[in-house]
Amino acid sequence: PVTSTATQPSGDVSTTQTDPANNISPAVTDTYTDTTAPDAPTQVITVNTDGTLSISGTGDPGNTATVTFPDNTTGTAPIQPDGSFGPVTSTATQPSGTVSTTQTDPANNISPAVTDTYTDTTAPAAPTQTIGVNPDGTLSITGTGDPGNTATVTFPDNTTGTATIQPDGSFGPVTSTATQPSGDVSTTQTDPANNISPAVTDTYTDTTAPAAPTQTIGVNPDGTLSITGTGDPGNTATVTFPDNTTGTATIQPDGSFGPVTSTATQP
Repeated sequence: PVTSTATQPSGDVSTTQTDPANNISPAVTDTYTDTTAPDAPTQVITVNTDGTLSISGTGDPGNTATVTFPDNTTGTAPIQPDGSFGPVTSTATQPSGTVSTTQTDPANNISPAVTDTYTDTTAPAAPTQTIGVNPDGTLSITGTGDPGNTATVTFPDNTTGTATIQPDGSFGPVTSTATQPSGDVSTTQTDPANNISPAVTDTYTDTTAPAAPTQTIGVNPDGTLSITGTGDPGNTATVTFPDNTTGTATIQPDGSFGPVTSTATQP
Protein backbone atom coordinates (compact mmCIF):
# COMPACT_ATOMS: atom_id res chain seq x y z
CA PRO A 1 0.00 0.00 0.00
CA VAL A 2 0.92 3.65 -0.40
CA THR A 3 0.40 5.15 3.05
CA SER A 4 0.12 8.83 3.88
CA THR A 5 2.72 10.24 6.23
CA ALA A 6 0.10 12.09 8.28
CA THR A 7 -3.55 11.80 9.23
CA GLN A 8 -5.78 13.05 6.42
CA PRO A 9 -8.74 15.43 6.32
CA SER A 10 -11.80 14.86 4.16
CA GLY A 11 -11.08 15.49 0.46
CA ASP A 12 -10.15 13.89 -2.86
CA VAL A 13 -7.73 11.00 -3.32
CA SER A 14 -6.31 10.82 -6.87
CA THR A 15 -4.02 8.27 -8.49
CA THR A 16 -2.19 8.38 -11.83
CA GLN A 17 0.28 6.00 -13.44
CA THR A 18 3.40 6.94 -15.38
CA ASP A 19 4.97 4.64 -17.99
CA PRO A 20 8.73 4.24 -18.63
CA ALA A 21 8.53 6.91 -21.34
CA ASN A 22 7.18 9.31 -18.73
CA ASN A 23 3.68 9.43 -20.15
CA ILE A 24 1.15 10.18 -17.36
CA SER A 25 -2.32 8.66 -17.35
CA PRO A 26 -5.54 10.48 -16.50
CA ALA A 27 -6.23 10.48 -12.78
CA VAL A 28 -8.78 8.34 -11.03
CA THR A 29 -10.32 10.39 -8.22
CA ASP A 30 -12.45 9.38 -5.26
CA THR A 31 -13.81 11.47 -2.42
CA TYR A 32 -12.65 10.52 1.02
CA THR A 33 -14.68 11.49 4.12
CA ASP A 34 -12.69 11.54 7.30
CA THR A 35 -14.57 9.59 9.99
CA THR A 36 -11.53 8.67 12.07
CA ALA A 37 -11.36 10.29 15.47
CA PRO A 38 -7.89 11.55 16.37
CA ASP A 39 -6.01 10.12 19.30
CA ALA A 40 -6.42 11.69 22.72
CA PRO A 41 -4.18 14.74 23.15
CA THR A 42 -1.81 15.28 26.06
CA GLN A 43 -2.31 17.92 28.76
CA VAL A 44 -0.26 19.59 31.48
CA ILE A 45 -2.04 21.38 34.33
CA THR A 46 -0.47 24.57 35.73
CA VAL A 47 -1.93 26.18 38.85
CA ASN A 48 -1.80 29.99 38.82
CA THR A 49 -1.33 32.10 41.93
CA ASP A 50 -4.93 33.36 41.75
CA GLY A 51 -6.34 29.80 41.77
CA THR A 52 -7.10 29.66 38.06
CA LEU A 53 -5.75 26.79 35.95
CA SER A 54 -3.76 26.98 32.69
CA ILE A 55 -3.70 23.90 30.46
CA SER A 56 -1.15 23.28 27.72
CA GLY A 57 -0.45 20.12 25.72
CA THR A 58 0.04 18.48 22.36
CA GLY A 59 -2.13 17.11 19.58
CA ASP A 60 -2.45 16.98 15.80
CA PRO A 61 -1.64 20.28 14.03
CA GLY A 62 -4.74 22.07 12.74
CA ASN A 63 -7.10 20.41 15.21
CA THR A 64 -8.84 22.26 18.04
CA ALA A 65 -8.16 21.39 21.68
CA THR A 66 -11.13 21.75 24.05
CA VAL A 67 -10.45 21.85 27.78
CA THR A 68 -13.16 21.20 30.39
CA PHE A 69 -12.32 22.56 33.84
CA PRO A 70 -13.57 21.23 37.22
CA ASP A 71 -16.36 23.85 37.32
CA ASN A 72 -17.57 22.59 33.89
CA THR A 73 -16.53 25.73 32.06
CA THR A 74 -14.57 25.16 28.84
CA GLY A 75 -11.87 26.82 26.78
CA THR A 76 -10.42 26.11 23.35
CA ALA A 77 -7.16 26.63 21.48
CA PRO A 78 -5.93 25.73 17.98
CA ILE A 79 -3.19 23.13 17.86
CA GLN A 80 -0.16 24.77 16.27
CA PRO A 81 1.99 23.45 13.40
CA ASP A 82 4.50 22.13 15.95
CA GLY A 83 1.71 20.14 17.65
CA SER A 84 1.45 22.31 20.77
CA PHE A 85 -1.54 24.17 22.15
CA GLY A 86 -2.30 26.56 24.97
CA PRO A 87 -2.15 27.71 27.55
CA VAL A 88 -5.94 27.60 27.92
CA THR A 89 -6.72 29.43 31.19
CA SER A 90 -9.92 29.16 33.24
CA THR A 91 -11.89 32.35 33.78
CA ALA A 92 -12.40 31.65 37.49
CA THR A 93 -10.65 29.94 40.38
CA GLN A 94 -11.24 26.20 40.28
CA PRO A 95 -12.47 23.69 42.86
CA SER A 96 -11.06 20.19 43.15
CA GLY A 97 -12.20 17.94 40.32
CA THR A 98 -11.21 16.63 36.91
CA VAL A 99 -9.59 18.44 33.98
CA SER A 100 -10.29 16.87 30.58
CA THR A 101 -9.03 17.74 27.10
CA THR A 102 -10.19 16.48 23.70
CA GLN A 103 -9.11 17.43 20.19
CA THR A 104 -11.49 17.90 17.26
CA ASP A 105 -10.34 17.60 13.65
CA PRO A 106 -11.62 19.66 10.70
CA ALA A 107 -14.14 16.89 9.88
CA ASN A 108 -15.58 17.34 13.37
CA ASN A 109 -14.34 14.00 14.68
CA ILE A 110 -13.73 14.22 18.41
CA SER A 111 -10.94 12.30 20.11
CA PRO A 112 -11.20 10.43 23.39
CA ALA A 113 -10.53 12.69 26.37
CA VAL A 114 -7.38 12.78 28.42
CA THR A 115 -8.45 13.31 32.06
CA ASP A 116 -6.47 14.20 35.16
CA THR A 117 -7.61 14.86 38.73
CA TYR A 118 -6.89 18.29 40.16
CA THR A 119 -6.85 18.91 43.91
CA ASP A 120 -7.36 22.51 44.95
CA THR A 121 -4.69 23.50 47.47
CA THR A 122 -4.67 27.23 46.68
CA ALA A 123 -5.99 29.49 49.45
CA PRO A 124 -8.28 32.22 48.14
CA ALA A 125 -7.31 35.86 48.47
CA ALA A 126 -8.46 37.78 51.53
CA PRO A 127 -12.06 39.00 51.24
CA THR A 128 -13.17 42.58 51.80
CA GLN A 129 -15.29 43.71 54.74
CA THR A 130 -17.34 46.74 55.75
CA ILE A 131 -18.29 47.24 59.40
CA GLY A 132 -21.79 48.52 60.11
CA VAL A 133 -22.69 49.65 63.65
CA ASN A 134 -26.31 49.03 64.68
CA PRO A 135 -28.21 51.27 67.15
CA ASP A 136 -28.15 48.49 69.78
CA GLY A 137 -24.35 48.25 69.66
CA THR A 138 -24.20 45.05 67.62
CA LEU A 139 -22.10 44.97 64.46
CA SER A 140 -23.17 43.89 60.96
CA ILE A 141 -20.42 42.92 58.51
CA THR A 142 -20.81 42.87 54.73
CA GLY A 143 -18.16 42.32 52.06
CA THR A 144 -17.04 40.56 48.93
CA GLY A 145 -15.20 37.33 48.08
CA ASP A 146 -15.26 34.41 45.67
CA PRO A 147 -18.76 33.07 44.87
CA GLY A 148 -19.53 29.79 46.62
CA ASN A 149 -16.97 30.28 49.37
CA THR A 150 -17.90 30.77 53.02
CA ALA A 151 -17.08 34.05 54.78
CA THR A 152 -16.29 33.73 58.50
CA VAL A 153 -16.38 36.88 60.64
CA THR A 154 -14.71 37.08 64.05
CA PHE A 155 -16.05 39.88 66.24
CA PRO A 156 -14.15 41.74 69.01
CA ASP A 157 -15.70 39.46 71.69
CA ASN A 158 -14.32 36.42 69.77
CA THR A 159 -17.73 35.19 68.70
CA THR A 160 -18.06 34.28 65.04
CA GLY A 161 -20.65 34.28 62.28
CA THR A 162 -20.67 32.89 58.76
CA ALA A 163 -22.33 33.58 55.42
CA THR A 164 -22.19 32.05 51.96
CA ILE A 165 -20.67 34.32 49.32
CA GLN A 166 -23.31 34.87 46.65
CA PRO A 167 -22.96 34.47 42.85
CA ASP A 168 -22.36 38.24 42.56
CA GLY A 169 -19.45 37.98 45.03
CA SER A 170 -21.20 39.67 47.97
CA PHE A 171 -21.90 38.33 51.45
CA GLY A 172 -23.75 39.39 54.56
CA PRO A 173 -24.75 41.09 56.60
CA VAL A 174 -23.28 38.88 59.32
CA THR A 175 -24.55 40.38 62.60
CA SER A 176 -23.08 39.80 66.07
CA THR A 177 -25.38 38.29 68.65
CA ALA A 178 -24.32 40.79 71.33
CA THR A 179 -23.12 44.36 71.65
CA GLN A 180 -19.41 44.59 70.92
CA PRO A 181 -16.49 46.12 72.80
CA SER A 182 -13.67 47.91 71.02
CA GLY A 183 -11.33 45.51 69.23
CA ASP A 184 -10.56 43.80 65.93
CA VAL A 185 -13.06 42.56 63.38
CA SER A 186 -11.57 39.92 61.05
CA THR A 187 -13.01 38.07 58.06
CA THR A 188 -11.66 35.08 56.13
CA GLN A 189 -13.13 33.07 53.26
CA THR A 190 -12.97 29.27 52.95
CA ASP A 191 -13.31 27.50 49.61
CA PRO A 192 -15.03 24.13 49.03
CA ALA A 193 -11.65 22.36 49.34
CA ASN A 194 -11.34 23.85 52.84
CA ASN A 195 -8.51 26.23 51.94
CA ILE A 196 -8.68 29.31 54.19
CA SER A 197 -7.70 32.76 52.96
CA PRO A 198 -5.65 35.30 54.86
CA ALA A 199 -7.79 37.48 57.11
CA VAL A 200 -8.80 41.06 56.47
CA THR A 201 -8.73 42.89 59.82
CA ASP A 202 -10.07 46.28 60.86
CA THR A 203 -10.10 47.93 64.28
CA TYR A 204 -13.51 48.82 65.70
CA THR A 205 -13.85 51.49 68.40
CA ASP A 206 -17.02 51.21 70.47
CA THR A 207 -18.69 54.64 70.64
CA THR A 208 -22.26 53.36 71.15
CA ALA A 209 -23.73 54.05 74.59
CA PRO A 210 -25.58 51.01 75.97
CA ALA A 211 -29.31 51.16 76.61
CA ALA A 212 -30.48 52.15 80.09
CA PRO A 213 -30.38 49.26 82.56
CA THR A 214 -33.33 48.17 84.69
CA GLN A 215 -33.40 48.53 88.48
CA THR A 216 -35.43 47.24 91.37
CA ILE A 217 -35.30 49.07 94.74
CA GLY A 218 -35.26 46.96 97.89
CA VAL A 219 -35.70 48.61 101.30
CA ASN A 220 -33.77 46.96 104.12
CA PRO A 221 -34.94 46.91 107.78
CA ASP A 222 -32.12 49.31 108.75
CA GLY A 223 -33.22 51.92 106.23
CA THR A 224 -30.52 51.24 103.67
CA LEU A 225 -31.45 50.50 100.09
CA SER A 226 -30.38 47.51 97.95
CA ILE A 227 -30.64 47.87 94.19
CA THR A 228 -30.72 44.98 91.73
CA GLY A 229 -31.33 45.03 88.02
CA THR A 230 -30.29 43.98 84.54
CA GLY A 231 -28.00 45.27 81.82
CA ASP A 232 -25.42 44.14 79.27
CA PRO A 233 -23.06 41.42 80.55
CA GLY A 234 -19.59 42.71 81.35
CA ASN A 235 -20.69 46.31 81.82
CA THR A 236 -20.57 48.12 85.17
CA ALA A 237 -23.79 49.27 86.84
CA THR A 238 -23.44 52.47 88.86
CA VAL A 239 -26.19 53.29 91.38
CA THR A 240 -26.64 56.81 92.78
CA PHE A 241 -28.63 56.91 96.02
CA PRO A 242 -30.81 59.77 97.29
CA ASP A 243 -27.93 61.05 99.46
CA ASN A 244 -25.74 61.22 96.29
CA THR A 245 -23.50 58.37 97.40
CA THR A 246 -22.82 55.73 94.77
CA GLY A 247 -22.15 52.03 94.49
CA THR A 248 -21.14 49.82 91.62
CA ALA A 249 -21.49 46.20 90.49
CA THR A 250 -20.39 44.20 87.49
CA ILE A 251 -23.23 42.97 85.31
CA GLN A 252 -23.04 39.19 85.24
CA PRO A 253 -23.07 36.86 82.19
CA ASP A 254 -26.82 36.32 82.70
CA GLY A 255 -27.37 40.11 82.54
CA SER A 256 -28.13 40.62 86.25
CA PHE A 257 -26.37 42.82 88.78
CA GLY A 258 -26.52 43.54 92.47
CA PRO A 259 -27.61 43.94 95.02
CA VAL A 260 -25.79 47.27 95.38
CA THR A 261 -26.47 48.41 98.95
CA SER A 262 -26.16 51.96 100.26
CA THR A 263 -23.69 52.47 103.10
CA ALA A 264 -26.18 54.58 105.07
CA THR A 265 -29.90 54.91 105.66
CA GLN A 266 -31.46 56.95 102.91
CA PRO A 267 -33.62 60.05 103.11
